[in-house]
Amino acid sequence: MRVRVGSSGAKSELEDENFDPATGVQRELWCYAVSEKSYALFNLDDKGLPVVRKHSAHVLGQYRSPVAGDRHGWIVQAWEREIRKALGMKVESFEWESMPAISQLTLTTWSVFKPYRENDTVHPFDFVAVASPTRSIQDFAKGYAACCAEPRPACPLFDDPQRWVEERWRCLKCGKEVPVKRFRTYGSVLRGTLESFELKRLLPDGTPLNRNSRGYTIPRPVHALSKTYIGKELIFDPTDADEMLTAEMLSETETLIYVCPDDEYRALLDRVKQRGVKNTAREAGISARHLSEAVNGKSHLQDATIAKLREALSR
Repeated sequence: MRVRVGSSGAKSELEDENFDPATGVQRELWCYAVSEKSYALFNLDDKGLPVVRKHSAHVLGQYRSPVAGDRHGWIVQAWEREIRKALGMKVESFEWESMPAISQLTLTTWSVFKPYRENDTVHPFDFVAVASPTRSIQDFAKGYAACCAEPRPACPLFDDPQRWVEERWRCLKCGKEVPVKRFRTYGSVLRGTLESFELKRLLPDGTPLNRNSRGYTIPRPVHALSKTYIGKELIFDPTDADEMLTAEMLSETETLIYVCPDDEYRALLDRVKQRGVKNTAREAGISARHLSEAVNGKSHLQDATIAKLREALSR
């Protein structure tokens, strides 16, 4: 959902932000929600301008502030601008939107430090800035071919964000230089995060959400055509990131597909039925009677027999 604005009653419980910290009096709180994990709670000041009281940092929290001396203030500014836009107010672009979006990494392992071993200004356990390369057709058409399958451009981390643009960036995986023009910017990150649509929710009447959606939403019904068991393998050192950040937020997980032995066994027998029990048994050099009993659920095939079946079916 791109926009959802409703009263504080839309939440099942009161937040601490519902109460004025000075007087303790309950105040009206509104919710602007992009998705279930991206939202901001706010109220309006005397001039009718939105003031964010609480916000999520999903996705945005993995990036360093593009403003020197700031930490999370830029995220608050981004939320307030998006809310003003939703309320029909005039908004302006931020000066830092064209800057490369930067995350932070610590050189705690040799594989991470290796591209910088000849750099006298970088030492083990130093911080480096990591950028997110774009993958648009326009970029590749300009000749910026990826140095490897998943390039991770990095340079020494500086307090002055302007130096990120001036530095030479090298891929953490292969050490090749990567042009800055291929990096995602803070503007593209904001557009992809705060202007996206929530596909998992619908309006109460079952229609899709849009820019002017307000109030409650309902889960979108889903019909599952298949089932796949997956897991996520961690591919970074958790000590390299802020404790508030997760591996998913840093895009540092690798999806693994797990095969359930029972499902794989049943799928094998389904293929036997499609090809024919007698024909498959003859090709595999096994007993047709035993194979028929297994297909009908009266017995279970041994591993050696299963291997013969797979070989026969592959032919």
